[in-house]
Amino acid sequence: MSDGVRIKASDARGRADTIKDELAGLCERIEIAGSMRRGKEDVGDVEIVALPHRAPELLARLDALVAAGVITKARYGAGSTRWGVKYRGMMFEGLRIEVFLADQHNAGYILWLRTGPGDANQYVMQECIRQNAPYRAEGGYWRVKGDGDNPETEAKRISVPDEKEMFRLLGMAWVAPAERTLAMYRQMMRNVSWAQQVAFVPDEPPASVQSAMF
Repeated sequence: MSDGVRIKASDARGRADTIKDELAGLCERIEIAGSMRRGKEDVGDVEIVALPHRAPELLARLDALVAAGVITKARYGAGSTRWGVKYRGMMFEGLRIEVFLADQHNAGYILWLRTGPGDANQYVMQECIRQNAPYRAEGGYWRVKGDGDNPETEAKRISVPDEKEMFRLLGMAWVAPAERTLAMYRQMMRNVSWAQQVAFVPDEPPASVQSAMF
């Protein structure tokens, strides 16, 4: 998220690529998202979506960059920081850079979400509710809608490994980032046809197994 100060994208690109390159060796995929991906001439910050091989190693690398003084933790409202296991905000040479971690089953959704624009994403979410779509965004994943009686149990996670799958679930052909606008989504969702076939995320292993995976 931006604090309102915008700079030329051409001036921010080098700094964004430096952080991206620093993390790239730890990732299966890593991509700059946000307004820079949409080709805007100026940006308020930079958003990076990373699909790490091992999340703890990527988080440790960011911690090491802080310890070395290469980056600092970004400050938000009331001086708070955002330095969790799925989302970290940092300052690098005067530029705010936010890194969002994804996995193989939500990478497409996270990249779509973080590419924006924000008002367009919000409209899509609202339309999913208004049109009683079979899908919902919850907990960092795209899910089938719960049945109302037991929504948390029934809201199974859907595997969205890339953006093409995200657009397919929305009943749309993939749209280039530069063409994504509120007006575009308004037009495309007038006669949307929700995808009926989905691939579910396998059940999560027990916590002890998850720990061993790292």
